[in-house]
Amino acid sequence: MNDNEVILAVAFSRESRNAARNAMAALKADKDGHSQAARLLRAISAGQEVHAKKLLMLLRGKLGSTEENIEVSVQKLEDAIADYPAMLDGLRENGDPAGESMLAQCLKTAMGHKGRLARLNGEKDVFYQVCGICGFIAEEAAPERCPVCGAVRNQFFSTA
Repeated sequence: MNDNEVILAVAFSRESRNAARNAMAALKADKDGHSQAARLLRAISAGQEVHAKKLLMLLRGKLGSTEENIEVSVQKLEDAIADYPAMLDGLRENGDPAGESMLAQCLKTAMGHKGRLARLNGEKDVFYQVCGICGFIAEEAAPERCPVCGAVRNQFFSTA
């Protein structure tokens, strides 16, 4: 990685983290009754997501074919599946049950996502429901309860 790529990678990481943090801060502001602050934080988060996507495009160049992009997605999921068990051990050893629970959900959903990509059939028209708590993906209808985190059906959203 050359110096410019390092700079862009740091900026991408920062924009991605800040977008996620501001989205969560907006939820908290809504919960606390600060609707204007929540709207602004959501707008800032959306702007940071735009930045992150553009930075990623600069880092990766143009996206490849659909087949190449699926291959990259599978590889990134395999990396996560390989790395997360040791990370879970570290969280367990350090006494962080909340972090351990979240990362365990990430591991379970990564395995599910990889399986869905392996079964992808370009001719079958499937719609997906995503659990807003853990990221589990259900085909067609959301289940009564998420099999990963136990969230109720209304916690799912459509990606159609």
